[in-house]
Amino acid sequence: MKEKEKSLFDIFNRTLVKATKDIIDAVEKSNRVVKDTVANDRFKQHEILDRVYLIQDMFSRYVEGSEDVVQADPEFTAAAAKVSDALGEFYQLLGKRFI
Repeated sequence: MKEKEKSLFDIFNRTLVKATKDIIDAVEKSNRVVKDTVANDRFKQHEILDRVYLIQDMFSRYVEGSEDVVQADPEFTAAAAKVSDALGEFYQLLGKRFI
């Protein structure tokens, strides 16, 4: 891998790792605040489910599915799959809790 490509990969990889950690942190935080009245607001629950779905769909279509960039590199493909899986797990967790 060329130095510039490696640098871009490192930036991309750090971004994906941070996003995954942020999702995990959000899940842990949601476990603590679910008893809060805001967390029990049906409209807000629907809104967060919808937003997570939109983020996951856009990530899957436009980042993970990018054939000329992400799909062309096995490391990018694996890292993007982890983010996509984490978003899917977060969506499922919210759905189980709210529906």
